[in-house]
Amino acid sequence: MNFSINLLCTICLLPLITAAQTSLPAFFSDNMVLQKGAQIIVWGNDLPGQLVKVKIGDNESSAETDEKGNWIVKLRDMNYGGPYEMIIEGSSKIRYKNVMIGEVWLCSGQSNMEMPMVSSWATVNNYKQEVENAGYPDIRLITIRRNISKRPLKQVDTDGWKECSPESVKDFSATGYFFGRYIYEQYKVPIGLIVSSWGGTVIESWISGTSIKTHDDFKEYMIQLEKQLASDKRPDDEAMFDLYSGIIKEFNNNKKQPIESHYINDYINFRGEMTSDWMEIKAPQLWEEQNFTRDGYAFYKRSIKLPDDFLNKDLILSVPAIDDNDIAVVNGSVIGYKEGYADSRSYKIPAEINNSSAIELLFLILDTGYGGGIWGDENKFFLQELNTGRKINLSGIWEFKFLAEYPGPNRPTMLYNAMIHPLIPFAIKGVIWYQGESNAERAYQYRSLMPLLIKDWRTKWQQGNFPFLFVQLAAWKERNTEPTDDDWAELREAQMMSLSVPNTGMAVAIDIGDAQDIHPGNKQDVGRRLGIAARKVAYAEDIVFSGPVFKYMEVKDKNVILNFDHAGSGLTTAENEELKGFAIAGKDKIFYWANARIDGNTVVVMSDNVPEPVAVRYGWSANPECNLYNREGLPASPFRTDDWDGITKENK
Repeated sequence: MNFSINLLCTICLLPLITAAQTSLPAFFSDNMVLQKGAQIIVWGNDLPGQLVKVKIGDNESSAETDEKGNWIVKLRDMNYGGPYEMIIEGSSKIRYKNVMIGEVWLCSGQSNMEMPMVSSWATVNNYKQEVENAGYPDIRLITIRRNISKRPLKQVDTDGWKECSPESVKDFSATGYFFGRYIYEQYKVPIGLIVSSWGGTVIESWISGTSIKTHDDFKEYMIQLEKQLASDKRPDDEAMFDLYSGIIKEFNNNKKQPIESHYINDYINFRGEMTSDWMEIKAPQLWEEQNFTRDGYAFYKRSIKLPDDFLNKDLILSVPAIDDNDIAVVNGSVIGYKEGYADSRSYKIPAEINNSSAIELLFLILDTGYGGGIWGDENKFFLQELNTGRKINLSGIWEFKFLAEYPGPNRPTMLYNAMIHPLIPFAIKGVIWYQGESNAERAYQYRSLMPLLIKDWRTKWQQGNFPFLFVQLAAWKERNTEPTDDDWAELREAQMMSLSVPNTGMAVAIDIGDAQDIHPGNKQDVGRRLGIAARKVAYAEDIVFSGPVFKYMEVKDKNVILNFDHAGSGLTTAENEELKGFAIAGKDKIFYWANARIDGNTVVVMSDNVPEPVAVRYGWSANPECNLYNREGLPASPFRTDDWDGITKENK
């Protein structure tokens, strides 16, 4: 049976297998938080025509499944409290314990939202102490694993909700955690944080098909995608993604112990016999360095004859690095998997599967972009017998077979379909969003994409204009010595323009970036500033919740006088320094660094080089030197007074 037929049979059988009992999406679990003051919606699958009852304390409701076994139960809203037990009774009974009623926030975006408290690729300031002190049982954490789909899905991949503890917070979003901690410290109510993010992704991948196809720049793409989805032939890239993900899920379900996966035959025979279409490749060495330039899924295969003293012994399979992700298979059994293009691998091969004179090594590798394959120090590529420490070096020629292109997360709708749509209509308080780096080259386009995203999510959730708070890009890159146009500055401008959408707030991070690291370590202030915005936008406190935002300008002689909203109790500078970061231009549109001073709640800007000024810019670069704040300690957003064409206007 070929892969496509076998996979189709598996998919067709799933409703019959799961219909025998009541089921819910994976993000319903012990320790979850349900949104206070919002209708509680619970849904899942059961036998067709089955009555399903849901009860939380004295709050109870029921519904009957439709002809496909789908059910949805709506309960009245509840006030802060818990812990409760949620009981679901259909053809079987499910109990979720330690359920709280509180504030649920969705945390989404790219790598600066994804960045965990502890990682090998980015460092949170003072992370050891922060992790040690992260004992907040009333803060609950759930992370949605990466996934992509060309079609809206019903299910997400997650380990469920966990109480916030030093152990559970390690892999959790630092921005999400510090935001949630700030809100908890303000209101002392249960907090639920849902992280659904993916580093390096573009905003259009987080927008639904119904919305993105209304945007002129993506209309043609969506027409072609809809034609493809209407075809009977399933694309190889989509099938391969499902197969790769299926192996990992099955391995996890086996508690990460070696397993003869029921996917293996399909996996080995994908797109033909295992013996066909192979080529030689050197390992360790990136395949792009060997004249192979495609990104996607590939096999590395090699048979190693073992010395007698290696047989029936526990071995270690050491790999210096694999770009980007891999599944390791030995003698037909999956022994492990790992994500991370720069991380070494160390897989244990148990004696019970090391039972023949030759060992068959197979890697299924996923290259998501740029470099691909096994790479690194050849001295770290070996098999090792545990008792004696003796090693067999694995460097050299391997067999290589490319399987399918990687569809990737950076196509319209891919992440919405897989990582947002399955969460709807789980009630939330609002969203915090940290994304934009990957769209900087198309910053002008972002002016329409970000409001489209906000409107899209609000429309899909049907909870009104829930709060949507976002982080403006932090400083990064080498500092410019002269005023210049800049795509990151234009992206920040596009973000600020999104404040015109009702019930939004922005945390400015221009002063807490890192010239050398696109993932700055000060996520504490990012979370705090988002939290301050939430106090106003989400919780209606009468506070100063934003730094100064340019309002309008006046020209008097050689001086430009700038007026601001959100000046708070007054304008100031960091540590009472002289004002920095202002540039001024005349009709020739040539900018010069300017002198600037604070005068009450205005800033006066001038330069002898510009006797007839018409425009001022502040903080207008990827990594500007700028220091304007209000006395509440919140930084001013970079801005410009002109509307001259930028460098990203024509980029699509």
